[in-house]
Amino acid sequence: MIRVVRGPEPRGLRVARKRRFAKAHADYVAGGSVSAHLHGYGTPTTRRTLWQAQHEKCAYCEVHIRQSSSHVEHHRPKDGAWRHKRGTPKVVDSERYWWLTWSWENLLLSCASCNDRGHKANFFPLVSGTSPLSLPPKTPLPPKPAPLPASLWSTSSEQPLLLDPASPIVDPLDHIVWEPTFPHLARKQWKWAPTFRTPFGERTIDVLQLLDLADEVDGYLNCHVLSRVDTVEGHVASGRLASAQQEWATLVNDLVDDPKAQYRAATWCALDRWMPSSSRTHYGLAQLTRP
Repeated sequence: MIRVVRGPEPRGLRVARKRRFAKAHADYVAGGSVSAHLHGYGTPTTRRTLWQAQHEKCAYCEVHIRQSSSHVEHHRPKDGAWRHKRGTPKVVDSERYWWLTWSWENLLLSCASCNDRGHKANFFPLVSGTSPLSLPPKTPLPPKPAPLPASLWSTSSEQPLLLDPASPIVDPLDHIVWEPTFPHLARKQWKWAPTFRTPFGERTIDVLQLLDLADEVDGYLNCHVLSRVDTVEGHVASGRLASAQQEWATLVNDLVDDPKAQYRAATWCALDRWMPSSSRTHYGLAQLTRP
């Protein structure tokens, strides 16, 4: 997982929110179900905007996705939040977060796997002892053309355990890194896996089942990254520092700095392990920038 910048909200989503939220809220005030109204957020424009903003990759696992088959995912689930830990008795908050169905800050594009019931599904755990977002007031909305209250869309009062890749104040690499599980072996035999550094990283790995990615990421690193590191090291060993520096710069540009590259977080971690900062400095190789 790496940071995502959504960019400006599509106009169509803003229009849909005004119309559909009003209908859902009317049923909510009347004590009825809002589920029938929770659609209209995944328009082609919204999907295309997210797909481009996420550089054609899943927001959670970084695999390439097709625009047509991707899922517009609600980071905060629109029709009931699961607070429990996987494998424990269910704790479902059925009242949240329907009003964020059309909130641009709540939408991401995910692959089919990350969106299914065995992965993200409706999980949205909170820090123990903290409170969820307040429900919208059960009073009629102000008459048009008064704007909807800004407080309806604010999520700053909540403390989720699940990392939001689009949060402007969170870097997922502070919480989840990729590390070799058998570093005492020859590095071609290393098996890479996501490792948590904080409780937020731990719960995110559990919710998204990121360990399921281990074999695929391991194969990618060995086939597409390590072979190029070997080339750099070959140049260094032969005293061809200029060639090593050029090869390294191309490698970093292709697999870390290119926003469309898959598994940039894992690649960044692996390169930092295979060619640590001290070695990069010693050989005049470019330093790594966090993706």
